[in-house]
Amino acid sequence: MKALCAAAASSGSVALFHAVGLTPEAESIEQAFQGQQPDRAVDIRPANLRKAWAELSTAGQGDELDLVVLGCPHFSFDEFRELANLVQTRAAKRQRLHAGVKFVVISCQTSYALLQRSDMLGGLENFGIEITLDTCVFHTPMVSADTRVIMTNSGKCAYYAPGELGVKVAFGSMAECVDSAVTGRVCRKETPWTES
Repeated sequence: MKALCAAAASSGSVALFHAVGLTPEAESIEQAFQGQQPDRAVDIRPANLRKAWAELSTAGQGDELDLVVLGCPHFSFDEFRELANLVQTRAAKRQRLHAGVKFVVISCQTSYALLQRSDMLGGLENFGIEITLDTCVFHTPMVSADTRVIMTNSGKCAYYAPGELGVKVAFGSMAECVDSAVTGRVCRKETPWTES
């Protein structure tokens, strides 16, 4: 939900939405619309998702990768847990971060404090992951001037990065980001949604 909200506000100018069954004010469709009819209804199909997924990437499959950025919006403790599992799987196969790739995770003090109390921090650092706190990739010098291609699992980052940072971007899952960081090249599945 956090990633959806951030991407919707960035690329879709959606300031607020209700998720029926999740938002406290929207336990049902009737409650969400407060007895009103919606101005418009949009039926989202796999083709729409495939189109958005493709549009968020300006880098191509196999392009040489310079930087992986996760945590736009800030990485949660649960996301650290998922990343640690992915990294542990690669480490068990003796796979490490490619020498030409920088891997940055942006988080907040709270999530990082929880991470420090866990047994996951060492594995992430040994893999080569750098953790930055309480900032944004677009407002700090964490992206060097010679960076040409970044990869992210964030729709928000993928939307803003070409214009804000002057780079090509590859949008993929967290697992694809880790795989790409190991190989040093963008590697994504053709599409995460099957043909409909």
